[in-house]
Amino acid sequence: MARHRPDFFLFVGDTIYADRRCGGPGIVPGADFVAASLREFRERHRYNREDPAVQEFFRTTSVFAIWDDHEVRNDFAGPTDPLMVTGRRAFLEYWPLQPPREEPSRMYRKFRWGRLLEVFILDTRQYRSPNTQLDGPGKTMLGGPQRRWLVENVTTSTALWKVVVSSVPLAIPTGRPERRDSWSNANVYGLPQRNGTGFAAERDAIVRQLRERGTRNLVFLVADVHHAELIRHHPTPDFSFHEFVAGPLSATLGRPRPLDEGLNPKSLFAVGGVNNFGEVTIEPSHLTVRIVDEAGTVLHTHTIGPE
Repeated sequence: MARHRPDFFLFVGDTIYADRRCGGPGIVPGADFVAASLREFRERHRYNREDPAVQEFFRTTSVFAIWDDHEVRNDFAGPTDPLMVTGRRAFLEYWPLQPPREEPSRMYRKFRWGRLLEVFILDTRQYRSPNTQLDGPGKTMLGGPQRRWLVENVTTSTALWKVVVSSVPLAIPTGRPERRDSWSNANVYGLPQRNGTGFAAERDAIVRQLRERGTRNLVFLVADVHHAELIRHHPTPDFSFHEFVAGPLSATLGRPRPLDEGLNPKSLFAVGGVNNFGEVTIEPSHLTVRIVDEAGTVLHTHTIGPE
């Protein structure tokens, strides 16, 4: 990634694996424990930063980080998890966030990059309803204030491209049927699941609001599923947007799976079984995304023009 000399790096969750022992042959010692105290959460953050290449990359590159679940533990829902406050404190200590004074635990935020780009980073963890709750109008991943913030700021943005960062995917189901963790309610075939426990009602309501307010040139950047995929969603004849998935950087390797048909998706490219990152470049005439593996090989390139 350093050789690509990016303007900035979006670290889209799972910046540590606090809930996994990291040890054994070929593994640098120092993290063979599950974090349960503030001291241990801090040690897991420091462990990753002991790597010389990581240190050099962070010295030369601006980083916009957000957490997902493994900064605390797998598939956690913030308000109900006793370790959430501890994991959140360690995360805020080790990443360059500056929450507003009146809301010191807030992580969702936005930033503008010239006239072409505005980025909206979501916190999908600390406000969410329990994953086991049945989906419906009362279930939320974002909480009311963040959801209103997202819709208002995206629809009033004057940037050409509006990029929303979500640590969990919109159209790829994760977790188990009785406790879905991503936005999707779909089953393993991509079809709607009865009595679903995802967050699709809120997802679809947000998409509907963005469509009704005339949002164009909308891209979601997501991670979590340990494979790379480029998706075009066309939920209605008059509205479409993209969802780009990248990763993992260094974790268990995943594979593509059927997409949630609820958004009328089309997979443009998908690859599993390889560590990778996504590179996005923006010019006045187009946006280009590349999936790059750990050796620097470009696995796929896709370009879209603005509407």
